[in-house]
Amino acid sequence: MNKKSQQESPPSKELLAQQDLLRNSEIRNGVFIRYYGKASEVVLPPTVTTVGEDAFRNNRTLTRVVLGKNVTAIGEDAFRNCESLRHVVLSGGLLQIRANAFHGCHALTDVTLPETMTFLGEGCFRDCTQLQKINLPDSISRIDAYAFGNCTALAEINLPKSLSTLRHGTFFNCRSLRQISIPEKVQTVGRFAFCQCVALEDVTIPDTVKYVGSGTFAECRRLRSLRLPSAIGFVADYTFANCKSLEKVEITTNLTHIGAEAFSGCARLQEITLPDSLQFIGASAFAGCASLKQILIPESVTEIARRAFAYCTALASVALNARLNVLDEEVFYACFALQTLALPDTIEKIGDRAFYRCISLSSVHIPRILHVLGSYAFADCRRLHSVSLPTTLKRIGNHAFDGCVGLHTVLLPDCYTFIGEAVFLGCDHLRILVIADAHPLFRHRRELWAVPKDVQIILHSELSLALLFSELTDAQTTAQRKQEIRAIMRKRLARVKRRNHQHSTAAIRANFFHIMDAIGAQNLQDEEL
Repeated sequence: MNKKSQQESPPSKELLAQQDLLRNSEIRNGVFIRYYGKASEVVLPPTVTTVGEDAFRNNRTLTRVVLGKNVTAIGEDAFRNCESLRHVVLSGGLLQIRANAFHGCHALTDVTLPETMTFLGEGCFRDCTQLQKINLPDSISRIDAYAFGNCTALAEINLPKSLSTLRHGTFFNCRSLRQISIPEKVQTVGRFAFCQCVALEDVTIPDTVKYVGSGTFAECRRLRSLRLPSAIGFVADYTFANCKSLEKVEITTNLTHIGAEAFSGCARLQEITLPDSLQFIGASAFAGCASLKQILIPESVTEIARRAFAYCTALASVALNARLNVLDEEVFYACFALQTLALPDTIEKIGDRAFYRCISLSSVHIPRILHVLGSYAFADCRRLHSVSLPTTLKRIGNHAFDGCVGLHTVLLPDCYTFIGEAVFLGCDHLRILVIADAHPLFRHRRELWAVPKDVQIILHSELSLALLFSELTDAQTTAQRKQEIRAIMRKRLARVKRRNHQHSTAAIRANFFHIMDAIGAQNLQDEEL
């Protein structure tokens, strides 16, 4: 009896895939715990409701995954570093994608999220460097930090209308993102949210936004203009740092604080209006704003931190109306175009290198109550021609006027003042130096200050006598006043005579005798002085 041979048909691909999935995975109580297989495509069964933590993590062969229709959540790190994963079909009832779920899926190009989505966890699509497009349904009410960080190919995205907060680093280094419109309900934009979005050109910030964090738009090199809403009270540190194309920022009247390096490196920023509510300008806030031509600092400002306007090389006009106590170090460092400046009389200290290399600065009003003039404060101010320092000054730092080649007249305070080393080094055209009577200019002191050899040294007492003599010879001076002046001059000459043994240069003697001869004081002889 012949038996008819029966030939079995080969199993289908779907069946083989299901068999592979059952053999190489662990599913427990609806949670897909782990897949150990090497298949390039995986379709999860309907029994799965949650993709667990690390379920497919570091799988290098997976290219496509279809989630079952009942999956509502994708756990932390579920597909992390699945470098070959290109396509993901999400279930229609998905609610949550948790932290780092698709972090490092470099081959993933697009994702369609269902309308049921409510939550995207921290870094969920971070480092998906080929992700070009993703839809965010309006049902999403929360997107956590760095959700799309380093998605360098992401060119467009619409934010959900229900969103109330953009957390820090949400779109950090999304280098292809060109425009963004922040929804009306958003009140907070976290730090570095759009940092290094180098292609970003257009940003719309609604009036509902009350807080913009540090570095939010830093390195957005194509951003040209921006309006900050009225609810924002301060510009945080680094907010617009190195926005090299930024030309205009509209600032509201409620602003009180501009943080450190807030606008540093904004090379095309030509003008900015600071509101009357402003109180503080942070360190290097406008450093490197090479196109900024003028700035008006309102009276409300109480502090300007170090290097605030350093390297503003086009800054020619500064209206400093603020009632400051301290002008911090390097605040106008290398402002090449700055020509004149009136410092408010409330300033007690000018910091180190405050005006270093302000090569066009020709005149500056020194505050009347200045106590400290820092080291290199006016060094290399090549056009500065004269300086008069107040009697309140207690200290002049090293090299304060080093390299001021145009300086020809300096009036030091008429009191004892500590004067540092090489204060006048390189002041080759200095001709007149007025010093205090209490400051005997011994040879070592002259060398210490680096005073040029051919400078005429004049005491304040001499200067006072010269001014009195000028008034005495004035045709409009009355006879009674002339008599008073002669009496004053005789008394002062007598005082100078007692001190003169400390200042016995030929130039000083000549000045004295010229004044004495003019007032008829022949009774004071050369030997007596």
